[in-house]
Parts: sequence; C-alpha cells; structure tokens
Amino acid sequence: MFRSSAALVAALLLGATSAQAAPQLDLPAKRKAPPQPARGTSDPVKAPGGQTIGGEKKGTVAGSQVGDTVEKEVVYDEQGRPVATVTTSTHNKPGAGNQRSDSGLILPTAPAEAAGDLDLGAPPEAGRAGGSDPEAQPWERDTTRGNSPRPGAENQRVSGTSDAFNPLDDLASSKTAARFLFDRLSKVRRISDVETEEITDHLARLGEDGLRVARYCLAQDSDVLSYAGARTILISGSAADADLVVQRLRGQVPSRSGQMILAELIERDPVQASTPFLIQMMRHRSGSIRRVAEKELSKRLDLDDLQLLAPALEDRSTDVRKSATTLLAGLDDSASVTEYLLERVVDRSTSVSEIAIDALARAQEGEPTFELLRRVFASGEIVRDEALLIVAIVEREDRTGTPIFNEQHVGALLRALDSTQPIVNAAAALALAGLGFRSEDEGSTPWLDGPVPSSLVSIATGSTFFDGFSLVREPALRRLRLISGVNFGSNGPDWAEWWGNEKFQFRADRAVIHVKPGDARRIVLRVDPGVAHSRIADLRLGEGRPYVLAGEALSEDAEWIAAERESAGALGVDILFLTEGDAADLTALLAEEGIFGSGRLPGPRGSFGSGGRSIEAQVDRRAKSFRFSLLQSQPWFDRIIARAEGLAERNAWQRFPMHGVHADATALFRAEAGWWSEPHSPKEESDRFLGILTAHLDSVAADEREPGILELRELVLKRDEADYPEGTIPALIGFLGEETVFGNRARRLTDVISTMVELAAREEGGGENAAEARPSEDRARLLSTLHDQFGPLALSSIASVLQRAGHRAALEAAVDSRETLRVAAALNLGQTSEPEDIDLLLGLLGDDTEDVQIAAIAALAQRRAERARPAIAVRAKASASLGASVPTRAAALRATGMIGGAGALELLIAGLTDSDERLHLPAAEGLAALGTPETAALLVSLLRGTQRQSIQTVAKEGLLRLGEAGHDDLFSAMRSPDKGLQRDAAVLLAKQLIPRAVPVLASTIALDPDDEVAMHELIVLTCVDYSDEALPAERYFQWWDEVDHNNAFSWFASALELRGLRAPDALAFEGGGTTEARLFLLTVVREVEGFLGERALRELELLHGDVLGPIPQRFSERDAWFVNVRALVLPDEMAPDEMAPGGGGPDGAARR
Repeated sequence: MFRSSAALVAALLLGATSAQAAPQLDLPAKRKAPPQPARGTSDPVKAPGGQTIGGEKKGTVAGSQVGDTVEKEVVYDEQGRPVATVTTSTHNKPGAGNQRSDSGLILPTAPAEAAGDLDLGAPPEAGRAGGSDPEAQPWERDTTRGNSPRPGAENQRVSGTSDAFNPLDDLASSKTAARFLFDRLSKVRRISDVETEEITDHLARLGEDGLRVARYCLAQDSDVLSYAGARTILISGSAADADLVVQRLRGQVPSRSGQMILAELIERDPVQASTPFLIQMMRHRSGSIRRVAEKELSKRLDLDDLQLLAPALEDRSTDVRKSATTLLAGLDDSASVTEYLLERVVDRSTSVSEIAIDALARAQEGEPTFELLRRVFASGEIVRDEALLIVAIVEREDRTGTPIFNEQHVGALLRALDSTQPIVNAAAALALAGLGFRSEDEGSTPWLDGPVPSSLVSIATGSTFFDGFSLVREPALRRLRLISGVNFGSNGPDWAEWWGNEKFQFRADRAVIHVKPGDARRIVLRVDPGVAHSRIADLRLGEGRPYVLAGEALSEDAEWIAAERESAGALGVDILFLTEGDAADLTALLAEEGIFGSGRLPGPRGSFGSGGRSIEAQVDRRAKSFRFSLLQSQPWFDRIIARAEGLAERNAWQRFPMHGVHADATALFRAEAGWWSEPHSPKEESDRFLGILTAHLDSVAADEREPGILELRELVLKRDEADYPEGTIPALIGFLGEETVFGNRARRLTDVISTMVELAAREEGGGENAAEARPSEDRARLLSTLHDQFGPLALSSIASVLQRAGHRAALEAAVDSRETLRVAAALNLGQTSEPEDIDLLLGLLGDDTEDVQIAAIAALAQRRAERARPAIAVRAKASASLGASVPTRAAALRATGMIGGAGALELLIAGLTDSDERLHLPAAEGLAALGTPETAALLVSLLRGTQRQSIQTVAKEGLLRLGEAGHDDLFSAMRSPDKGLQRDAAVLLAKQLIPRAVPVLASTIALDPDDEVAMHELIVLTCVDYSDEALPAERYFQWWDEVDHNNAFSWFASALELRGLRAPDALAFEGGGTTEARLFLLTVVREVEGFLGERALRELELLHGDVLGPIPQRFSERDAWFVNVRALVLPDEMAPDEMAPGGGGPDGAARR
C-alpha cells in the first residue's frame, strides 16, 4: 500500500496542471548529507538574494546599506558539533578601509591580502586521526586524537604496541579477512558509526585472527581502534583476553573510548566488572570513566561493600570523595553507614561535608543524634570539626522538627560564640538560636536578643566569606526568620538595614505562645493549602489560593484588616471571619495539636524548595508557622488543614457582598454573623448561601459576575438536594440573557443552569432517567434564550444542554424547526451507540440546510459509520460543477479520514492535490485522522511540501498521533539535508520523549539561538535548563556525552530527586503504569511549575496513551481540568458523576 501510494503521489505531482497550488508531497528519500566544513571553519550561510555569508565566500546581505557585509560563522566543539553562531558586520566606508563590527565594536581590519603570509594550518587529511567525515552530521563527528601521558605517569600499554614491530604485518590483506576488516576499521572516524559495531561483530567471528587484530587495536591511542579492540575481545575472547581490557582501563586510555570500554565491560563481563574493580575505576584519573563507574555502583552497591568503598572515601581527590560520599548517602540507613557519614562531615572539603550533612539530616535508621552530640562535646573544645557536626545537628533539628540541643549545652555553645573562627561562631549562633527559641524562660536567654541575631545577620549579609559559608547560609537565614518574625529572603542589604534599626530594642520571638481566655476572638490562622496530602484524591479543593481565618473581634479592627491585605501584596488574600463558636473550636484544636507549646517547633519539614503547604497561627501578635514540602505531611498537620478547609468552605459566602447594600465583605459578615452563629442543617446553610450568591449576582454588572458564577458551580455540585429556592433557576436564566457576548462566562453560567435543571428534573421525576420521560419548562426556556440571544455562537452549549437532558431530547431536537437545534442534535447523535441513530443521521444528510448536512457528516464520522462511507465518498469526490460546495466537500474529506477503509487514502491524496486550495487543509486533517502507518511518509512530506502553516500544524499533530508508527520516518527526516525538516522532526520526537532528538535540537539552537521552541523542547526532554548559559548548545552536548542515551525517563527521575521528590520504582512506569505511578505524575503536574510539570504531563500521556494537555492557565479552570484528567487516568477511583461539568477537560483529545 505504501509503495503504491508513493507512486500515485509521484504521478499526481508530475501530471497535475495545478501543481503550484497543491502541497508538494515529496516523500523523503535517503540522501547523503551535504559536505560539512572541517573543524575550525564555518558553514556558509545563504543570505536573501542568493549571496553566501560566512565560510570562504562572503557577500552583502540584502537590505543592508551599500558597502556593508554580514558574516555568520558556525563554531564547532572538539567533536565537530555546532555549539554557537557568531555574527560579524563589516562596514566599507569610503576612505576608511574595511571596518569590522563585533558586539557593537567597529574595528579596522587589515586588507585581505595580508592573510596570505599566515600559516593557518592545513585541515586533517582524509584517513588520519582527527579527520572530518564529509558525510557526517556535525554532532556525530569524532576527534580521534591520542592522549599523551600525564607528567610522571607511565604510558601503560599491552603487548604489541611498539612502533618497530606490527603483529599484523604477516596478515596480508589478500589472504585474510582479519586484515581486510582492520583496514576498514582504520578508516572509521567515529565510535558511534554503525560500521564500528559491524566490523567488531565480524572480527569476533574470525577466531584467533580476529582476536590478534583486536589485541593490537586495544593498545592503540585511537578512540575507535581501542574501543573496537575491547568490544571484539569482550564478545569472543578468553578470560585472559578480558584481563587485557581490564589492564587497559587501569592504565591510560583514550578520552572518549575509555567510558565506552568500561560500559561494554559492565554489560558483557560482570565477573571482571566486579564491585571492587568499579570502585577502583571510580578513582580513575578520567572523569568520564569515574562517572560510568559511579552510575553502575549506584545500582549495585549495598551495605556489604562498605569496606571496599573506604579507600575512595579517603582519596586525595575531592571529586572522588564527593562521588564516594554520594554513593554512601544513597545506601539504606544503617549504623555502619551513619558511622562513615559522620567521618565525612568533618572532611577537609566542605563540599563533601555538605553531602554527608544532608544525608544525616534525613537518616532514620542508625540514629545519628547521640553520636553527633557525643562527638561535639567529647573534647571539651569546639573547633572546626565540632562546628561542622553542630551544623549537621541543626539541619537534623530543622528537617525533623525534633529538638536535639538542650540547656546543658548552652555553656559550651556560648564559649564557641566568642570564637574568632567564623565557622565556629556561625555554628554556635545556629544552635543557640534554636535553644533560645524553644526556651520557656525568657530571662535565662538574653543572648537570643543580642549576640546570636548579630552573628546570624552577619551571615545573612555575607559581610565575611569563609570556608563553610555555603553550609551555614541557608540554616542561618531560616533561624533568623524564626527568631525575628521578618523575612527578607537572601537580600543582604535589607537584613543589614533592618538590624541597624532594630538591634538596640530587638526582642526575639519564642516557640511558646501563651493563650489567655478570650484570645479565641482574635485568633488568626493563615493557610496556604497547596494540595492537601490527606485529601489528595479530591482535586476539587479550591484554587490553591491562600486564605486567612480570623476571630470575630478582628472584623472591627480596620487597622489589622488593612495591614493584612497590604502584606498579601498584589495577589490578594481572602479574609474569612469566624463566629465565636467556630473560633473557639479552632483555637481548641490548635492547642490540642500542640501548636502553642514548645514541643511543636515551627519551620519547614522536608525539602526546603518551593511548593507544599503551610499554616501560621497567631495570637496577640505572636505567631508560629509550619510548612511541609510536596508529598510530605504528619497527621496533626493534616487535621488542622482539613478543619481549616471546612471552615473556609462554610464561610465562602463572605466573599459575595450585595453591592449597594454592603460596603465590603466585612460589612456582609457583620450583617449575617447572627444567623450563621445559630445551629442550622446543611441544606439550610446551602440555601442561605445560594440566596446570598444570587442577590450578589443580581447587584453587579454582567462583567463582574465571574467569581460568583464559579462559586455557584461549586455550590451546586456539593448540594445533596436539587430542590432549589423558588425562582433561583429563572433568575439565573435572566442573568444569562443579560450577556451581550457568548464568551466563557456565559458558557459557564449555561453549564451551571443546565446542571441544575437536569438534577431538579430527575429528582422531581423520581429517578436517574426521569428526565427522559418528561419535558422541562426551565430547559425549554434555557434553549430558547441560547438560540434567540446568541444563535450559532452558542451551538456547543446547546449541544451540552441536550446531552445532559438525555437521548430523547436529542431526538426531539433533530426534528425541531430551528436549524441550530438540529445541528446540535446531530452532534449529540454522533456520540451515542444506538444503531437507529445512524439511520436518522443518514436522513439528515438530505436536510435543506447545509449546516445540518455538515453536522450529520461529522457525526457519522465520529460514529465511524461504515454504512455512510459511500454517501460521504460521493460528497468528497463531487466537484463544484456537480453542485457540491467547498464546506461540504471539506467535511466529507475529514470524515473520510476518520472512517477510513478502502480507497480512503486515494481520496485524501486527491484532495491534497485538488486545484481548489481550500480543500488542502481538510484533506490534510483527514490524512492525519486516518492514522495508518502508510500516512507517516506523506505527513512528513507535508512538513516541507507546503508553505501553509495550518497544514504543517495538522501534519505535526498527525505524526504525534501515529506515535511509534511514525518514528522511522521522523528519524529519516532528522538525516535530511534540510535543516528545517531536521528541526521539525526532532521537535516532534522530543514531544514523544525520544532521546535521539537531543543532539539535533542542540545543533538547532547552536545555529539559531533564538529558536524558542527548540530550546523549550530540549529543556523539557532533558530536564535540565542551560538556556541562560553563554553557549547553551555546548553545555547540552557535554551533558549528552555523560548520560544514558537510551533512557529519557532516568533524566526525569534525576531532576525530581534534585527537587527532593523520589519517584516510584521505574518498573511502576512500564506499560500503562501503576496507579501509584499515575498518581505521582498527576501530583507533580499540579504542584511543580515549569518544565518538570510539563515533562510529568508528557510521561502521564505516554502511560495513558492519550493527549491530556494543555493545562488551563486560569485557576478557575485548572481544578475542573484536574478532576476530569484524574477520572481519565485513574478511572477505577472516581465515579462518573464526580466529574466536573464543563470543566474544560480533554474532551475529544486525539489518540496517539
């Protein structure tokens, strides 16, 4: 089918008289890449008008002033990959000679002839190490230069490397295949070349002759030869031969091949690549070899290997000790691991200490607390080592919220506070800040008001830099915020100014808050809810917007209200006042959970990054705050959050004062507080809230109703009964009639009214299907308002109303006299499974109105109705001379692709090459919908065969839907000489998380640094952001050289770990993924902003097999989107009626 289709396309293109109007379906063929410039030269860039810019020829760019030229030079890295483009302008002014402009500087240059005496060096000759393969893509080039030994290092080679004797001399090329293969191998320029593996596979099958070649190659300084020799030996050699590979790795080895040889050894000979050997390799002089060894050890190292790791932990190289400590920190908690970590806390490099301190702060088993304290005070003197141990204790206190230092340690710490060693003074100040804050006796801790904050401010301002500064900076800022109650972040000048104004009268905050009778009336609880860990299954909770719960007395305190709103800033905050009973209950709960006592220490728990949930309790100007990082919590915190959410939902009515009656929300609370202080049933409270909300909507202009409509939707969904107060639905329909434009607000209001109408109809009828059996006056009034006020603009909402009303309503609308209702009915019938509906839709093909006919075609396509194929094919083929309109033909072409079957591909190709350009886009849409493997090459050809952006977009969407079936054609496109096609193919593969897109995208941004799409896709795929680097392409190529090229998920997991998020085991993400994996990804999508959230969404789409995005930007739409997505990806956990109506979810999302 593919071959015949390609031939058909070629014939059409050659014979069509309207070829200029049709997209050029040039199926990609395998072509040789154009010659690339040798390393150190530039690519010539074509300017408008055909001039060549850069390279050997330089011309004037069209549009420049006379006498000006622009040169663009592509800069390559040592492996021949483009990493940047340098643009230089030359100004030829009369009498001034040539002047070059680079970055705004205009410099006189010597005449061109002057360069003739310069020896710039000849390019490498073909066939020599370091040469450039003219057919190689820039990122695939390889420099095969040898490595000279370090000064004093012995050049260790295996036998057969003497220049005076070549053991292959007796292998005449005319007699042995081994010599022939060696000659071929000598000409290979890249380790990554497919020919490298092919030759080594052949050598491995030649027995001893092949091994002789392999031994010789292994000893050479060429990357290609040494790698090929090692691979051949590991495939077919003996144990003694494998020893040669090990010996080579232990000595000096070419830079690039070393890591690949070690990777081959790990894969093919796990006996030789033992844990002890890998630990030796982790101490290798080559950083790339060390990284391969460390990566493998991270998978296999266990507690039994601790003794083997000891030498690396004591190595002279800081990098080796850091790697070893990182491996140590990744082992399961145990007393043995803790012992080693304690030793590394006092490492001579604080960069190593930092890793150990972080691990000890997280440790649960092998409890390190006692040993940390013992080591701090064992000698009776606190110097550098003891100071580092103190920092570890402080981090553990802050991470776990558990006090470790106590009053008996104060004396030694105060002596250390007087130390002249900055690290000792800083560590003592950190410990004393925590001790003083927890103390209930303010009189015994005067140092908390003077020398301790003074030392902490000194660190915050960065006035003195010292070894270990980076270790104490963050804990100092945390503890300074704790005792001061102010937060200037890391802004040193602001901290300095604050301390200059406050130090003489400063009084530190304390952990104990004394609550007196009557304080409940002035209680304050500030809440930033995030996603509640205890209620994570219910993603309908709020918008994640912070709010404040305040006692009733504060509603009379205008100064406090103004200050609270000012501190919230531009984002604002909802202040919800509590009745006396609710405030007393909240205060009692906070006391019961220990919030006011010294045993519940404030501060962050878990990772100190962004995200998570927080609360701050305040009584009489004394406050304590608590924050838990993403996916972490404790039961006491969950109980407080749950109670706060309940109070916020119950008091949400305060946000909707009646304009002209209440001055503001506070005035509304004062007016209503009496009623809400009395006991009422949930239905009575809901009816009261609905009345307040309806009165609010009636009192404001239509363009001010958005918040009220959103709250109305939430209120309707939460109600248990559908008997609304009399006149509510007619009033809401009246508000809809006041809308002048059918925008998002009108759509949301329609959804709410329709939901209320159908719930009421079912309840009055006595069952789920009662609405099918009886008409509804409110429904009829709603449909008339939509039709008469907005007409076809409200078509989608009319269809939604009919869908909620049930199948019978759609059947009645199909014969309604109003055209828009018949169109909506057809759309609904396309979503049913009733066989008789196909006959009705076939009848609608003969409707007097073309819009109804087109809707019927679309509905039949959605039903994949094969019976409709002949009728639709006739309309797709019909020409204008036969009375067929372009819109009808366009709909038929789209339907042809959706229904598929015999002849569909030919019909769509005919549409693509039709003389009427208006049919090209629908034909492309049909081709994308057809989704068969034969369409992949055609869709790729559309990426370069047409200049119409809309057709290119459809082709890209179709290739994304094809998924793996389209990868081969996209891989071929990445090898095309067309840079634009390379880039488009790489972007599409990157969206599908295919690692091979990385080098092409890196080359793309090297050639065009302003390509934001390529940069964005590169960031999302790699999960690292180098966009702010001076040479981002070079950084990405360096990154690419160090990572696993076959496992893009590992990049994502590593990025999450850097954020303190540990993903489930990789096996949980295989196939369709486990519930735990899907829930984890959905939570990351919701909570983590930026490229990691987007990457998590793509991973979730791969597991689900469906496109779910994009995420709505508006908070009001995001909640409903998450509810619907959760129902899609975790269908067993949510019932259908839990889905939010009209939530902007991924309805109609295209299949991959």
